[in-house]
Amino acid sequence: MLALAVVSLTGCFAFFNSPPVARFQADPVSGPAPLFVSFDASGSYDPNEDITEYRWNFDDGAVGYGVSVGHMYTSPGSYVVTLTVEDSFGETDSYLQSIEVTAPQTYDRYFTWRSDGSFWEWSMNISKSLYDYYLSKTDRYWCEGPSACDWYKYVTDPYDDDYVDYLASELERAMRDRYGSVSWLYYKVLQFALDFVTAAIPYTKDTNPEEWPRYPVETLVAEEGDCEDTSILYISLVRSLGHGAHLLILPGHVAASVEVDWSFIDTAAYPVGWYEYQERYYAFIETTGDPPNYFLVGEIPAGVEFGEFGTDWWIYDVSQHTMSQVTAKIHHPQTQLDSLNDWFEDLKPPS
Repeated sequence: MLALAVVSLTGCFAFFNSPPVARFQADPVSGPAPLFVSFDASGSYDPNEDITEYRWNFDDGAVGYGVSVGHMYTSPGSYVVTLTVEDSFGETDSYLQSIEVTAPQTYDRYFTWRSDGSFWEWSMNISKSLYDYYLSKTDRYWCEGPSACDWYKYVTDPYDDDYVDYLASELERAMRDRYGSVSWLYYKVLQFALDFVTAAIPYTKDTNPEEWPRYPVETLVAEEGDCEDTSILYISLVRSLGHGAHLLILPGHVAASVEVDWSFIDTAAYPVGWYEYQERYYAFIETTGDPPNYFLVGEIPAGVEFGEFGTDWWIYDVSQHTMSQVTAKIHHPQTQLDSLNDWFEDLKPPS
């Protein structure tokens, strides 16, 4: 490459600008899709120390800016990544490196379940690299209380967002194809997703170690899970619908809840367990039943109804990545006395 120095005459002095030199490192440079690659251009330099811009072209339609960037390649292929650096005089230099993305290695899973009066089948190809990424995360602990619990990460970790959002869109598409864009489609999708998690993922208690919360992809590959695993999977699937979703950390049990309108609670053909939080209503979700015990949205199983609920429990508002300690009683119509005030206490903020 021929580089011409820019000469600037300023009074009695001539300033010679030397163009910048582009360099970067990529890690990894090859692997199966989806492949996340980190790029570091800190090795680029300018003799006059005035690089003003780092521009990246990832060769798949995406671009980036900055010294250090990351990019996810979702399709197999050979990609030539270009880094262009520019200095304050408009001088540029470019550096190229190839990234090889191979066909994904997958875990192939096949799920069947009954929902909405029909039999459903779902074949999934789960990326091995995605699964291995989560399998390598070993910092997992049982919740000892709000100050020692970080379970929101199992739902909100961004690395699997594209895949989980795709799964959620498939669940929603199945119900939209059946019913069209009706106003109550949201509730059909909530129940459809719950039937899938309840029926397709058999309940299995952790044994070694005694408690080992799983990320959604791990639960799908394992094809089994206990209460925290299925609750995490369910909330991960439905939160992309754009409504509120909570993980419920109860004494000795983990469940979930989803935001609903009061009209859903008031007109349901069965008793709905619910609570109010920040002026919104949430229906209780139990995810651990096995066929034929398909639970309905808002249904509180008899085994949980009286034996598991204390007055102190915690919620994760996964839409806000926050943990709240609350004191409440979950309203269940089967325990209704004379009026709402007899059996419901408003959620109170932590003391």
